[in-house]
Amino acid sequence: MTIKLAQEVSFLNKAAIKQTLQHLPEGSKVSIDASDTFYIDHDVLQLIRDFLNIGSIDKDIQVTLIGFKDEYEMENSNHVTSN
Repeated sequence: MTIKLAQEVSFLNKAAIKQTLQHLPEGSKVSIDASDTFYIDHDVLQLIRDFLNIGSIDKDIQVTLIGFKDEYEMENSNHVTSN
């Protein structure tokens, strides 16, 4: 599954992104694509970080980050989790 972020991702998008991440099935693979994104709200970035560090590990979800700008301090790579 690929989650393609909009050009501008504000705090108003946080609930929808959170719900999408929470409903990913265990053991799945997801790509979060920020290639066309110019702005991501700090709260949304924190939500994604929390998912990488906690949520994806709890549900054994493999996450790939694509196109995140350096200023977001998110490493564009494949995140493989293990319990």
